[in-house]
Amino acid sequence: MNLGQMMLATLSISLLGVIILSANSSVLETNQMRSDSEYSSAAISLATSVIEEAMTKLYDEETADPDLGLVTDVGGFSSTLGPESGESYQAKNSGTTDLNDFDDFNGLSMTFRSDTDPDTSRTSGTFAIKVPGLRTKYSLSARVEYVQEANFDNISSGKTWYKKITVTVTSPSMARPVIVPAIMSYWN
Repeated sequence: MNLGQMMLATLSISLLGVIILSANSSVLETNQMRSDSEYSSAAISLATSVIEEAMTKLYDEETADPDLGLVTDVGGFSSTLGPESGESYQAKNSGTTDLNDFDDFNGLSMTFRSDTDPDTSRTSGTFAIKVPGLRTKYSLSARVEYVQEANFDNISSGKTWYKKITVTVTSPSMARPVIVPAIMSYWN
């Protein structure tokens, strides 16, 4: 084999190496995108479930009692956003009641994990749920705020006819958190 053939053989092997590395990189990127998509879809589902549950509740604790009548001024709404004394999420303890209005979800913190996950750690005050078949641990937090009527992205310093819930879901398996907002109106 002469020098020219040796150089062509070396160049061919180098080119083949570059092609193989490029193909492996593409496969790894595809697998990462597929995993991100799977975990993000599950996170969106968890966030949507909490939002849908919150949307079934009354707008405010002041509207929870039908004997109080219709609220005609925003001043009649509660100033405190969050569960009232004696309320908790999916109340199981005697002496507590379930959340009964939309803003009770403010400050809600939940952990979702597989029923086979040996990791039982959770933050104090976090509601933990075991979900069969879940492939990674998810942490969910909810925030409820009054928003301006002209622009629902702007938080209001006072009471309004509209409240916004923002549910954030994180997981060690996801590159970015999933953030899902929803608006509740007194007039819903």
